[in-house]
Amino acid sequence: MAFALTRLIGVLNPGTLPRSENVGVDGTMLLFALALAVLVGLTMGVIVAFQSSRSNLRPGLADGVTHSGLRSARRLRDTVVVAEIALAVMLLASWGLVGRSLVGLLRVDLGFEPTGLVTGSLTPPASRYPTTAARAGFFEQVASRLRRSPWIDRVTVTTRLPLTGSTSRVRRRS
Repeated sequence: MAFALTRLIGVLNPGTLPRSENVGVDGTMLLFALALAVLVGLTMGVIVAFQSSRSNLRPGLADGVTHSGLRSARRLRDTVVVAEIALAVMLLASWGLVGRSLVGLLRVDLGFEPTGLVTGSLTPPASRYPTTAARAGFFEQVASRLRRSPWIDRVTVTTRLPLTGSTSRVRRRS
């Protein structure tokens, strides 16, 4: 289910969700959750089996009366049911908050209009452009050629694209 939902997010919002390429299912956490579920299931099964083995079922079966066990066993069973319901409500509330946060992220004002936006990445060869000034000249030359194109409205050059989570590789020396 987790794999299907992460694929669904990618299909419904291609390219609009920041850092969507980093969204995925962590195998370690998936194994941890599976191991925890198995452990809790086995623990509850052992507790019920242990309590069932300690109670005397003959008098209840002989009289034809249903007997649900000792008061302490009933109290433990009620506690487990309450704990399960509390965890289910907490899980549903958490999913609701995650969904609301995702909707909020998709509605945030980006500060620019991404419709029709095209980005590209260029890395000039260091052998032909060894200095920072030479590389800056290369990028300016590419930008001026793109600006002359009739199909392009605006051109800009940057070292960091917005909302990608990438950091600038340009180091400034003080």
